[in-house]
Amino acid sequence: MGCPPYAVGVRLAIIAAEFWAQIDGYAAFRGGDLLVLPPARFFNAVYTWAIDRATDRDQFDAMLTAPMNGVGASPEAELDSFASFASSMGGTAS
Repeated sequence: MGCPPYAVGVRLAIIAAEFWAQIDGYAAFRGGDLLVLPPARFFNAVYTWAIDRATDRDQFDAMLTAPMNGVGASPEAELDSFASFASSMGGTAS
């Protein structure tokens, strides 16, 4: 996935925060520690975990790369617009 653009990085961070117990457990079970990875590799790992659980990869990628809600959008506004993204993986964006 390379170095993600800002919106992708924000959304992957939201996924990591929302599903941290599952992502961390998945990595730990396989002998990995995501917290020691450089940011680009951390985001790649979160993306890989998430894409394995997405029901529609094309839709997932489209939502991941969609423009954010304008310059200076509040975190709350971004979370609201991103709620369907988390629900596509069976979670909530809280």
